[in-house]
This record gives sequence, C-alpha cells and structure tokens, in this order.
Amino acid sequence: MVTERTAIKHDRIYLSGSFNNWDSTANATYRLQPSENGAKSLTLQLPAGKYEYKITRGNWLTVEKDSWGLEIANHVITVSRDTVVHHTVEAWRDQIITDKWQALANAREDTAKVFLLTQLANIYGYYPEWYNADSALFYVRKTLLLLQAIKTSMEFKAWTAQQYVGRFIDLQEMAASLLHAFGNYSKALELRLKNLQLAQTENNPFVMVRVLDGVTKEYIAMHDYANALIYGRRLLQGPVLSPSGADYLAWRGSLTLADVYYYNGKLDSALFFSRQAYELSEKLTAFYQKVFAPQQLGDIYAKLHNRSLAFVYYRETMTLAAKNRDLAALAKVQQSMASLFEQSGVPDSALYYAKHAFAMVQGEPADVKAWGENPDDFLLITAPLIARLYNQKKQNDSAYKYLKFSIDIRDRLYNAEKLREFQNVSFNESIRQQQQAQEVKAKQQAYETRMKLYGLAFGMLVLLIVAGLLIRNNRNKQKAYTLVQHQKVETERAYEQLKAAQNQLVQQEKMASLGELTAGIAHEIQNPLNFVNNFAAVNKELLSEMRDEIEKGNFEGVKGIAGDLEANEEKISHHGKRADSIVKGMLQHARAGTGRKEPTDINQLADEYLRLSFQGMRAKDKTFTANIETHFDTSLSTIRAVPQDIGRVLLNLFNNAFYAVREKQKSLNGQYDPKVEVSSKGEGDHVLIIVKDNGVGMSPKVAEKVFQPFFTTKPTGEGTGLGLSLSYDIVTKGHGGELKVGTKEGEGSEFIVQLPNSGQQSNGLQ
Repeated sequence: MVTERTAIKHDRIYLSGSFNNWDSTANATYRLQPSENGAKSLTLQLPAGKYEYKITRGNWLTVEKDSWGLEIANHVITVSRDTVVHHTVEAWRDQIITDKWQALANAREDTAKVFLLTQLANIYGYYPEWYNADSALFYVRKTLLLLQAIKTSMEFKAWTAQQYVGRFIDLQEMAASLLHAFGNYSKALELRLKNLQLAQTENNPFVMVRVLDGVTKEYIAMHDYANALIYGRRLLQGPVLSPSGADYLAWRGSLTLADVYYYNGKLDSALFFSRQAYELSEKLTAFYQKVFAPQQLGDIYAKLHNRSLAFVYYRETMTLAAKNRDLAALAKVQQSMASLFEQSGVPDSALYYAKHAFAMVQGEPADVKAWGENPDDFLLITAPLIARLYNQKKQNDSAYKYLKFSIDIRDRLYNAEKLREFQNVSFNESIRQQQQAQEVKAKQQAYETRMKLYGLAFGMLVLLIVAGLLIRNNRNKQKAYTLVQHQKVETERAYEQLKAAQNQLVQQEKMASLGELTAGIAHEIQNPLNFVNNFAAVNKELLSEMRDEIEKGNFEGVKGIAGDLEANEEKISHHGKRADSIVKGMLQHARAGTGRKEPTDINQLADEYLRLSFQGMRAKDKTFTANIETHFDTSLSTIRAVPQDIGRVLLNLFNNAFYAVREKQKSLNGQYDPKVEVSSKGEGDHVLIIVKDNGVGMSPKVAEKVFQPFFTTKPTGEGTGLGLSLSYDIVTKGHGGELKVGTKEGEGSEFIVQLPNSGQQSNGLQ
C-alpha cells in the first residue's frame, strides 16, 4: 500500500525488488492499482522469506527519494504469512524540485513553508546532481526573511527559542558554505562568527561543534593557523569530547582538532585526535563519516615521513570513495597519493594521479562545491605539483602551463583586496570580543559596587539594631546581675556539696576494698597463728619430758628432745614471719603511699591479692569454694608501677570474679563448678594480667557502661559503682595502660589489664 506525500500525484507507480530481479521497466505486472483514500496497492504471492524493494515510476531516473533529496536505502521485509506493508513516498528523483515549487505555490506563510524553502536550499546547495549556488543562496535568503517575518506569529510560537536559533544557524551555515565554495572566505567567516555568537547562547553541543568547525575551516583556508588553533581548542572546553557525548559529536570534534593541530605543525596531537576520529567512525553509518578520518591519517603519516602507513590509509580512502562514487573524496585522495609518490621518487605514478585528480575537479566542480569546498583550493595544490613533475621530465611548456594556472588561482583567492577584507573581519571580531569582555567586566564591577552598597546599608542597619539591643541588654544585665550573683553562690555551695559527696563515695569504696582485704587477711593470718600456738603447746610437753629424762640421767633422750624443740622453734619462727609479712602487706595497702612508681613483681603482686580476695570471700560465706588456676609467665621481669594502686585494681577484679561465680553457684543450687583463672604474659612492649571467670557474665549494654562512675550491677548496699571506674583511671591515666572487658551473658567475663613495661627491671635490679 503506497501513498504519495508529494504535491504532484501520479497514476503509474511500480514496484521493483529482489522478487523480480530488480526489474526497472514499466512492467504492468508490478504496477500499483488505485486503492482507497488516494493510495495505490499491489498484491503479490511470494514464498516465505526476506525481500528488498524500492518504489519507482517505471525507471531508475524516477526512483523515490526522501524529502531532502537523499538516496533511500533498499526497503527490507521478511514475509512468513499474509502481510500488508504501508509505504509513503516523500519525493521522486526527477521531480524533487518541481514538486516543491508546486508545493510552495500553495503554501501559507508559516513554518511549513520554512521547511519547504530550507529543503530547496539544501538540495541546490549540497547535492551535485542539482547543485546551483545562486539558487541555493536565493532560497536561503527567502527562508531567513520568512523566519524573521513570522517570528512573533501564533504559528511560530509552536517552536521554542532554541529551535528558532538552531534553524537560523543552519541557514547561515549553508550560506557560509556556499560563499566558501565561491572563494569568498571573508564573508563566510563573518557569517560563521555571527553564528558562533548565537551558538554560545544555546546549550546545544551539536550546533557548537558545527559552528566551530566552520570557523576553523575559514581560518585554515586563509592560512591563519594560529586563529584556527584558538577556535579549535574551544572544543576541548565543552562536552563535545567527553565520554558522555554522542559518537557523532566526538567524531566531528576530533576531526576538527586534528586539522588545526596538523596545520600548526603539532603532529603528535593531530595524530591522537585523528586516530580517535578513525575509531569513532567505525560506530557511524554514513559514508562521509567513514571517508574523512583515513584521508586525514594518511596526510599526517605522510608529514611524519611514514610513507608505508600513509599509503595504507590513502588506499582505504580510495576504496571507500570509489565504492560510493564520491568524486570529491576520490580526487582529494588521488592528489595526496600523487604528493606521496613524488616524495617517494616515483614521478610517473605521481603525475598519473595528479593529472587524474586535476581533471576530475576541473571537469566536475559541483562535486567539490556540494561538500562546501572551493575547487580552486584543490587546484591550487595540484597544479604546482603537476608543474614540478613536468619540469623534472624537461617538459617546460606543460610545466609553465600549470604553473601559470596556479598563479592565476592564487591571485584570485589571495589578492590584496581579499586579504584586507578577511583581516578586517578578523580584526572586527577581536574588537567585538574586547568590547564584550569590557562590558562583562563593567557589569561585574557595577554588580560588585552594588553589592558593597547593599552590604554597607545592611551593616549600618545591623549596627543600629545591635546598638538598640545593647542598650536594652545593658538594662537587663543590671537587673540580672544580682540574680546571677545569688545563683553563683548557690551553685558554688551545691558544687562543694557534690564534691564532698563524691569524695565520701570514693572513700567508701576504698574502705569497702580495705574491709574486704582485712577479712581476707584475718583468714590468711589465722593459719600461721594456729601453727605457732600448736607448736608452742608441743614444745611445752617436750620440755616436761626433757625434765624427766634429765632426772633419770638419760642424756641421749635429752638430746633427741632438744632436737625436736629446735625444729619446732624453726617452724614457729617461719610462721611468725609469714604472719608478719601479711600484716606489713595490709599496712602497705592501707596507707596512701607516695604515688611514685617502683620496680614491681607483677606475678607476686597478683598471687598475693588473689589469695587475700579468696579468703575475704570465704570470710563472708563459709560455704563458698571455687577452683583457682594461675598461669603466670615466669619470664616476666619487674615493671615500674605503683604497687598499692595496681594492688587495688587487681583486688577489685578478683573480688568481682569471685562474686560472679558465687552468684551463679547460688542460682544453680550447686550444679556448677565455679572457676577463676588468673594469668600473666608479655606482649611486645606491654605486660598483660588476665582475670577470667565462668560466672554470670554481662549483657552487651551492661558491658558498655561497666567503667562508668556509679554504675553497678550489685544489689543496693553491696557496691558503690566506683570500683571499676577507679580501677580504669588507675590503669589508663595513672599508668598509661588499658583496661578491657570481654563478656558473654550467662557464660562469664574476662578482664585484661595491659600495662607498659618500658623501663622494666631485670631480676629486680634497675
């Protein structure tokens, strides 16, 4: 089912494709018949499969085109069952222009007419088959005038400002391209610089890369490579070459940068961007997007004297150009091949390619102009090359002919008047940019001045407000001063009371610790005193026996009894000294001490306080018992510590361990084996004392608070909540160590005292 979307309608329309061996004749079998709503249709019975087709009016000169004049690729359809295909024809090759003329005759002055005029300008300006620069410029001017005329109309309001500017820039770029093809570089540059001003107001990278490419092209044409580099580098400042940019943008921007770096002699940079463009062209589909990069790479490698790679890329370009019948690209690459053969010392091949390229451009200039290029630029490079090659062959007449031809072109393109016009455009642009910069600077200065004035006014207002507040506050301060003084006195009194209460609690904790120690000492000292009493009673009986033996004259018996007396006296002396050391330890713990660190045997200290703590617990509960295991590292030397303070820490930890196992023993009614382990070991620069029990343990929330002052898990009256807090301060602040806890509720706890052993003593000697 085919519908014509053209101004001119036709009765005879044919279908040609792979199913009829691309029959392009007016074969009635494949003629479409009238159908509903002005459409035409054709029913074919074909085997299932894949088919290609096009619509014609009886031959290839009347094949369908798109509305802009582009060739339409073969339509593809896969048939597996009854299928209806709807197809619309936008234009016919032989009537694309006349059809649009007829559409224009009936068109209103609206955006639809803008599209028609733009399409005509595009067809006349960019397609060699219909190329006519005068007609293209005529329709560009008409379109611009129509744009301005309907800019404020209701019809035009359907377009956004960006769409309007984009269309305006497209038309001016087309005009600049046509002027460039005629060699009017100054006017082309003027239009493109105006486009650049417009593009800077739009957030459209497609427009920006196109305009910057055009500006650099004009500067390169006039051999002003420095300015070409300045404008080309602007592509590096925007999103064009970013990873998030479209492939087309990055491809075109890379080509432009490669060109400006190439003409400025920066071949490494040119090669980088040209390779990038080459890689990106693999992702693009249009022919022209694939042919530029290999041509550019060939030019760069030729300049780098890498002829083998240059030939590789030139041959790739030639294959692409020949395949797509692009005479402009084919002529350019042949001219490049000719230059390369000249450098390689192969003049015959160089002359062949140079003359062939020259003839193509001179014979088909529309193919070059349709690309927006000036054929004279091309001939200006090729003609001197041919002249040099003829000169090498001693064919002076031919050499002179082409040399004179190149001189005539140079005078036409780069005469003094044209150079002056181009320089004036460039100079005016630089003046405009300077003025614009000055305006921006003046606006910035005016803005800063305005902000300063606003700031000054605001500051004065703030000062007035502050002054009023100060006056009011001063009055309020006078009233509040007496109240503050009274509150100060009350606060100081409350602070002193709190301080006294805290000191009292700390003293209570110390006294509680001393009481537990005293109970342990009482039990500990009872054993040696029992031995002293028992051996004293035995000695009394032995003295009575000794007296009887003396009266009997049995001196041998006397000697035996005397020996027993001496042995008993030694035991009495030993247990007396043991009682004496226990009393001295109690006195040492009870006194405040100097707070000075001294060599301390940590194993002996831990062992002594462990036994005292156990005996203290036994004094409170006669039924209490527990397994005590000690694992002391005998290789440890003495460390510098305050023994009284560390003793208090250990006593507190031992008391808590015995309390925990006793509580668990009570709750389990004897079905439990209480156990307390104490060990010591060296670890790097530290000594560790580990106290572990299998008691009730603690929950994670309780363990987090266990070192906080006044926090306790014991019932009221059994603990102050300061034991572990004071122990933590003694270890961390007093000795620069650490006190850690590890616990699991219902399974037990483990406290680790870590003390530095710097300055440790070996064998008790400093």
